[in-house]
Amino acid sequence: MVNFTARNQTKIAWDAVLERSCRRGEADRIVPAAILEPAHNQSGAECVAGAGNSGGWTRHKRTKDGNRYLKLAFSHAAVWAIQHFPQIRAFYRATARRKPPALARALVAKELARIVYFMLKHEEPFNGTFEGKPLSRTRTPKWPRLVNPLV
Repeated sequence: MVNFTARNQTKIAWDAVLERSCRRGEADRIVPAAILEPAHNQSGAECVAGAGNSGGWTRHKRTKDGNRYLKLAFSHAAVWAIQHFPQIRAFYRATARRKPPALARALVAKELARIVYFMLKHEEPFNGTFEGKPLSRTRTPKWPRLVNPLV
């Protein structure tokens, strides 16, 4: 059974603190603390940080870190690379066997971003390898079209 008198006494005390702080002009400093008033969240669930690795499991969340436009560009490049390069497709399929497909695509995009980063950092051209394996194209480029020399 919950002790309602203790809850009411806590609420009265917080109301008194807020009233005094409003008179002094300190409401902007005190009001955020009032949100964590024990009477409002008896379970305490809002006050404790959640653990992403509890009980032997690790819960992953989509991250909002980084430039969203670069993430979009690298994810599109990853889809294109999976379609056109057999070595990248093999890496994607090996990863997708044990991870969700979206995460496997994200890992390909991350690897492409790592390649671009080191190319820019060392000011070197692309060496044509992915994960230490040389890349080979399965399709010939269709653009720019070469002019027929017989015409």
